[in-house]
Amino acid sequence: MGIAAGVGVMAARPGSVSLLDRRRRGPAATEPRRMDPDVLEAEDAEGRGDALRLQVELAEVREDPAGLVPAFDAVALVIPPESAARPVVAAAGEAEEAIGHADASTAGKMAFRVGGGKGYFSRRVRVVVSFRSGPSVFKDQGKLSFDYLPDKMVHRDAQTQRLFSLLRPIVEAGASSNAFLYGPVGTGKTHTAKRFCLDFRKYASESNRALDWDLVNCRQRMGDDAVLLRLLQHFDAHFPERGFSIAEKMESLRKHLEKQRLHFIVILDEVDALLKKSGADLIYSFARIAEEGTTTKGNISMILISQRPNALEYMDAAALSTFRRTNVIEFPRYDQKELEDIVHGRVALAMHPGTVDDDLVDLIADIASEFGDARYAIELLEKAGMLADEERAEEVAAEHVRGAKAQVHPIEVEERLALLDVPKKLVLLSIARKSRKKAYITMGDAEQAYALVCEEYDEKPRAHTQFWKYVKELDALGLVDTKLSGKGEVGKTTLISLPEIPARVLADNLERSLKRR
Repeated sequence: MGIAAGVGVMAARPGSVSLLDRRRRGPAATEPRRMDPDVLEAEDAEGRGDALRLQVELAEVREDPAGLVPAFDAVALVIPPESAARPVVAAAGEAEEAIGHADASTAGKMAFRVGGGKGYFSRRVRVVVSFRSGPSVFKDQGKLSFDYLPDKMVHRDAQTQRLFSLLRPIVEAGASSNAFLYGPVGTGKTHTAKRFCLDFRKYASESNRALDWDLVNCRQRMGDDAVLLRLLQHFDAHFPERGFSIAEKMESLRKHLEKQRLHFIVILDEVDALLKKSGADLIYSFARIAEEGTTTKGNISMILISQRPNALEYMDAAALSTFRRTNVIEFPRYDQKELEDIVHGRVALAMHPGTVDDDLVDLIADIASEFGDARYAIELLEKAGMLADEERAEEVAAEHVRGAKAQVHPIEVEERLALLDVPKKLVLLSIARKSRKKAYITMGDAEQAYALVCEEYDEKPRAHTQFWKYVKELDALGLVDTKLSGKGEVGKTTLISLPEIPARVLADNLERSLKRR
């Protein structure tokens, strides 16, 4: 079998489906490497009835000779085996399409088109491309991606309308306006904000108002400097990562807005991670730009997003003054009926007719209603479909849904842990093990467990100050909660708890991850 450079082949079970691995793999490469547009090439597979899976090492997009390109984490190509139709792309980011086609019996070439052009790559990620012969229950699996943005957010009309009311002065008067969205994971906060901004930009253009927006995930871009860099690269993809102070970056952002006479909406997702790490200085600086902004100088508005209703408490009085109580929008958990409607909508978009009946939609909604999490419901649907395809079943059955439930946790554990290096994983594992029978553990308890974990994994324990710093960083990532002890404790000590992920699930995932290091 002939394979182009950079592509490895591994056998797959007949009937396997395309997989989207959302985890970064491997360390950042020191030198960027050029990926030619026809780098993915596969020749004849072992017979028409066999499945072929390609494991491809690519990287995060850095620049594009054809124009600006957004970064992405991973891409999966779903190749229709029964036709020469254009492949479907499911992306953990903003890859738009693949060019060309291939199947398990015909030689073919594929290329990525990302943001309108061919890309340069530097950070390695894992991309799995599967060729599946035979029918699939999926019509368009990309519509089940976490990054797929529906044209309309189901059961979020009230929140969308409230957001429009708050931000309408941007268009009507050129004034800055801010909003704070909060609610549990999977309640549509981020998608609602993105869909709103896409539609609001069109609304602004009808009034000849120059408006743009960008979203920064503050858990992935930790600290003021990283957030500012991401926003500057929205305007200049080549803006250097080093060599500029925060004040210089802020001034550069101001000049971009002034030059374009642009009103810029900044969405800070999981903003509590930024506030815990760096405080509210950046938000206050944005507010100062807004105070001085005009239709000729440009302006900034903010949408802050958090799972925690009290996230704004991390702000000081100066920054908090820009967010009135009336600027807060709650995103409650979805109930079972709402989840049914959401799953029905995705079934219509992603699955072939007749492959998922109403009883299965009810079952998925019933399972997910315990958490009120639409993302969990959609992932259950996708995983159940993948299990059906693995069995070459013509439709998804209840057993496939039950099997999906056993494999899918409502919180993206592995995705969150992928952000951690080995030292932080060891600290978190010590906390998880010690927390199995306790709601709260002390910093001393955690350090004792940490010493044992380091011995187990043949790592040198860090000193107390570094250990404490790691715990605070895990707190900023939302993986642990910390607070000072109250009444009943002798003196003051830091108490640590696990806010979301069960201790056993967290420990199991960390142990698997550390075993692979």
